[in-house]
Amino acid sequence: IPESELSVAVFLPRCAFEVDRQNILQNPMMNEKEREASLEEVQQSLSHFNAIFDQEEHQKLVDSGHRSMSLRAVQAALLIQLYEDYPIMQMPSTLLRELVELDNLMAAWRYRHSLVVARTIGSKPGTGGSSGALYLRSTAARYRIFKEIMETASYLIPKTERPQLPREIQERFDFRA
Repeated sequence: IPESELSVAVFLPRCAFEVDRQNILQNPMMNEKEREASLEEVQQSLSHFNAIFDQEEHQKLVDSGHRSMSLRAVQAALLIQLYEDYPIMQMPSTLLRELVELDNLMAAWRYRHSLVVARTIGSKPGTGGSSGALYLRSTAARYRIFKEIMETASYLIPKTERPQLPREIQERFDFRA
């Protein structure tokens, strides 16, 4: 994607994050604690979005355990999701959705397993020396395999606002008779 188009692709989601921030600040239904937590979540999403275009920031997220996929893989996942209506992107888009579904099923299994363990041993320590059911329940949310793919949903912009691909790339993305 040319630099001019890329700057639009970066600018539009950043604007959306600012709209989210303003909506949180003006929401009369939130108490102060909820507001602070929501603002922190928006800031974290913006930070993770910015890291998609900065190798150094991406590496910091990898080093801190917040990302495990390569920068190119995260960029590719975002590109696939942004332009999934092109015929060449439909199978990769389906694959990404299936990977996220697999991740969700594994998280659900972990949670159900923690409930079985709680019902079986209660609050006793686990057989591996862990805190038992409490530890297992915490792993359901913490250990996601494809969290970067799920995060990209936060960065999507309406199709009417996304940058138009250059003609050369559009032609490469379309099927030819």
